[in-house]
Amino acid sequence: MLAELDGEPQRLAVASARASVERLEALLANQSRTVKRYEELRSKAVSESMLEEAVAQQSAREAELNDARARLAEAEYRLDRTRIRSPADAIVERRLISVGDFVSPGTPIVTIVGVDRLRAVLPFPERLAGQLRAGLAVTLDQPARPGASLTATIAEVRPMVGTNNRALEALVDLPPGADWPPGGTVTARVVLASREAWSCRPRASCAGRPAKWCTS
Repeated sequence: MLAELDGEPQRLAVASARASVERLEALLANQSRTVKRYEELRSKAVSESMLEEAVAQQSAREAELNDARARLAEAEYRLDRTRIRSPADAIVERRLISVGDFVSPGTPIVTIVGVDRLRAVLPFPERLAGQLRAGLAVTLDQPARPGASLTATIAEVRPMVGTNNRALEALVDLPPGADWPPGGTVTARVVLASREAWSCRPRASCAGRPAKWCTS
């Protein structure tokens, strides 16, 4: 449960609909006993027309009861809609409303962060647009927890248009089971390209001549 709207009108509607259901259930039970009694006395003191009328009244009571039950279900549904629940296991990162605020459909009320699938959002300058791509390796560190680091890959790169600049966002999905608190700050190191290294070693001197260097 994240928040609850004022549901007094819905609670009254549920109480009224439930009372109607209970009243009609009692009337239907009484009418059913009447039909049963008429069927037992049909050949003696009850005419066929009286029995048919009693059966018709029983059917009418059943229809009224079904209608009342449908209205009760609708009232309970509307009451349930006043309770705003989280769609997943998560942590409330920020609350955007206070008690007594008026809200309408689509109004954000809280910001929640899931704990089962964490994602790091990394901003980069636009000049790296040609080098950043999905699949690049990323090393993430937490400044608040020295030594806590992990390696992942960029899942998606998307533009981020701001007021004064245009930048990029690299989205990195953390591995399942990563024991990192949601909403935290991370630093990231991305390897944009790699090259083979060249090493140099001296050749052995020969006949007193100076050693030469070669690459390998």
